[in-house]
Amino acid sequence: MKSIKKCIALIVVSVLISLSMVSSHAVTRYFENGYYYSFLNNNAVELVGWDYRTSELPVPSALNGRPVTAIANNAFFGDQNLTGIDFSSASNLGSIGLYSFANCTNISEKLILPENIFFVDICAFEGCSSISE
Repeated sequence: MKSIKKCIALIVVSVLISLSMVSSHAVTRYFENGYYYSFLNNNAVELVGWDYRTSELPVPSALNGRPVTAIANNAFFGDQNLTGIDFSSASNLGSIGLYSFANCTNISEKLILPENIFFVDICAFEGCSSISE
Protein backbone atom coordinates (compact mmCIF):
# COMPACT_ATOMS: atom_id res chain seq x y z
CA MET A 1 0.00 0.00 0.00
CA LYS A 2 2.83 2.40 0.88
CA SER A 3 4.54 1.76 -2.45
CA ILE A 4 1.32 2.57 -4.34
CA LYS A 5 0.97 5.89 -2.49
CA LYS A 6 4.62 6.71 -3.23
CA CYS A 7 4.13 5.82 -6.88
CA ILE A 8 1.01 8.00 -7.14
CA ALA A 9 2.79 10.87 -5.40
CA LEU A 10 5.71 10.51 -7.81
CA ILE A 11 3.36 10.57 -10.79
CA VAL A 12 1.56 13.68 -9.48
CA VAL A 13 4.87 15.48 -8.93
CA SER A 14 6.07 14.50 -12.42
CA VAL A 15 2.88 15.78 -14.01
CA LEU A 16 3.10 19.08 -12.11
CA ILE A 17 6.73 19.58 -13.15
CA SER A 18 5.85 18.80 -16.77
CA LEU A 19 2.97 21.28 -16.73
CA SER A 20 5.14 24.00 -15.25
CA MET A 21 7.71 23.50 -18.02
CA VAL A 22 5.05 23.68 -20.72
CA SER A 23 3.56 26.89 -19.34
CA SER A 24 6.88 28.69 -18.90
CA HIS A 25 7.73 31.00 -21.77
CA ALA A 26 11.39 31.41 -22.62
CA VAL A 27 12.39 34.03 -25.15
CA THR A 28 14.86 32.80 -27.75
CA ARG A 29 17.77 35.15 -28.28
CA TYR A 30 19.71 35.45 -31.50
CA PHE A 31 23.10 37.02 -32.22
CA GLU A 32 24.23 39.09 -35.21
CA ASN A 33 27.11 41.55 -35.62
CA GLY A 34 27.59 41.95 -31.89
CA TYR A 35 23.90 42.38 -31.04
CA TYR A 36 21.56 40.05 -29.18
CA TYR A 37 17.95 40.27 -30.26
CA SER A 38 14.64 38.45 -30.17
CA PHE A 39 11.76 38.36 -32.60
CA LEU A 40 8.70 40.46 -31.78
CA ASN A 41 6.74 39.13 -34.72
CA ASN A 42 7.50 38.05 -38.27
CA ASN A 43 8.48 41.56 -39.29
CA ALA A 44 10.39 43.10 -36.37
CA VAL A 45 12.93 42.44 -33.63
CA GLU A 46 13.82 43.95 -30.27
CA LEU A 47 17.33 44.60 -29.03
CA VAL A 48 18.10 42.64 -25.87
CA GLY A 49 21.87 43.08 -25.52
CA TRP A 50 25.25 43.41 -27.23
CA ASP A 51 28.86 42.25 -26.95
CA TYR A 52 30.43 45.57 -25.85
CA ARG A 53 32.74 46.09 -28.80
CA THR A 54 32.81 49.75 -27.85
CA SER A 55 31.67 51.63 -24.79
CA GLU A 56 29.07 53.49 -26.86
CA LEU A 57 26.08 51.46 -28.00
CA PRO A 58 25.20 52.15 -31.65
CA VAL A 59 21.52 51.17 -31.92
CA PRO A 60 21.01 49.56 -35.36
CA SER A 61 18.09 50.12 -37.68
CA ALA A 62 17.80 46.42 -38.59
CA LEU A 63 19.03 42.96 -37.60
CA ASN A 64 18.62 39.79 -39.62
CA GLY A 65 16.90 41.82 -42.32
CA ARG A 66 14.17 42.92 -39.91
CA PRO A 67 13.67 46.38 -38.40
CA VAL A 68 14.73 46.95 -34.80
CA THR A 69 11.57 48.52 -33.40
CA ALA A 70 12.16 48.19 -29.66
CA ILE A 71 14.71 47.93 -26.90
CA ALA A 72 13.64 45.19 -24.49
CA ASN A 73 12.76 45.67 -20.83
CA ASN A 74 15.93 45.47 -18.68
CA ALA A 75 18.11 45.03 -21.79
CA PHE A 76 21.06 47.03 -20.45
CA PHE A 77 20.03 47.40 -16.80
CA GLY A 78 23.00 48.32 -14.61
CA ASP A 79 25.52 48.10 -17.44
CA GLN A 80 28.61 49.90 -16.15
CA ASN A 81 30.51 49.43 -19.45
CA LEU A 82 28.08 51.65 -21.31
CA THR A 83 29.24 55.27 -21.62
CA GLY A 84 26.96 56.43 -24.44
CA ILE A 85 24.09 55.50 -26.74
CA ASP A 86 24.06 56.43 -30.43
CA PHE A 87 20.51 56.50 -31.77
CA SER A 88 21.50 58.12 -35.11
CA SER A 89 20.94 54.90 -37.10
CA ALA A 90 17.86 53.78 -35.16
CA SER A 91 15.41 54.83 -37.85
CA ASN A 92 12.92 52.06 -37.01
CA LEU A 93 13.07 52.31 -33.22
CA GLY A 94 9.67 53.08 -31.74
CA SER A 95 9.93 52.13 -28.08
CA ILE A 96 12.37 51.83 -25.19
CA GLY A 97 11.33 49.32 -22.55
CA LEU A 98 10.95 49.35 -18.80
CA TYR A 99 14.31 49.77 -17.00
CA SER A 100 16.14 49.19 -20.30
CA PHE A 101 19.03 51.52 -19.38
CA ALA A 102 18.33 51.98 -15.67
CA ASN A 103 21.37 52.34 -13.41
CA CYS A 104 23.79 52.71 -16.31
CA THR A 105 25.64 55.33 -14.29
CA ASN A 106 28.51 55.77 -16.76
CA ILE A 107 26.38 57.13 -19.60
CA SER A 108 27.74 60.65 -19.52
CA GLU A 109 26.71 62.25 -22.77
CA LYS A 110 23.83 64.35 -23.89
CA LEU A 111 21.13 61.87 -24.88
CA ILE A 112 19.39 62.60 -28.19
CA LEU A 113 16.36 60.41 -28.88
CA PRO A 114 15.14 60.09 -32.48
CA GLU A 115 11.80 61.64 -33.39
CA ASN A 116 10.35 58.25 -34.37
CA ILE A 117 10.35 57.00 -30.76
CA PHE A 118 6.75 57.09 -29.61
CA PHE A 119 7.09 55.33 -26.25
CA VAL A 120 9.69 55.45 -23.47
CA ASP A 121 8.59 53.24 -20.59
CA ILE A 122 8.80 54.36 -16.99
CA CYS A 123 12.22 54.13 -15.38
CA ALA A 124 13.92 53.47 -18.74
CA PHE A 125 16.79 55.78 -17.71
CA GLU A 126 16.31 55.75 -13.94
CA GLY A 127 19.57 56.13 -12.02
CA CYS A 128 21.52 57.35 -15.05
CA SER A 129 22.83 60.23 -12.97
CA SER A 130 25.61 61.20 -15.38
CA ILE A 131 23.43 62.02 -18.40
CA SER A 132 23.97 65.73 -18.91
CA GLU A 133 20.74 66.48 -20.80
